[in-house]
Amino acid sequence: MLIRHGDNEYTSQGKLAGWTPGVHLNQKGKEQAAKLAEYLDLTRIAAIYSSPLLRTIQTAKPLAKAKGLTIKKCPGVGEVQYGSWQGQTLKTLRRRKLWHTVQHRPSAAAFPNGETIRHVQM
Repeated sequence: MLIRHGDNEYTSQGKLAGWTPGVHLNQKGKEQAAKLAEYLDLTRIAAIYSSPLLRTIQTAKPLAKAKGLTIKKCPGVGEVQYGSWQGQTLKTLRRRKLWHTVQHRPSAAAFPNGETIRHVQM
């Protein structure tokens, strides 16, 4: 099972956080993380892996606590390194030529000063 992090200041503002350090869950994100733990109450979970990003750790904490598990940090499940796109609004990024490639041929996309999606897939 793969779970994405909860809401945060970047998602609520339509921004691409990427690997920006210190991005916390907002109140809505904290509520989502708590509901996730409730929803998965009867699901058997043997381990919890998370990217080292703060917002992903915060999302995993209520579930880990409920299951009596330790969160194992795994950089390999982290967000794509968006390079120059990081921190920009999706509204701005949609105007870029690369946006079309990301949406329609992601394996051909290479973020300026960042990673290629193909590299992340490997």
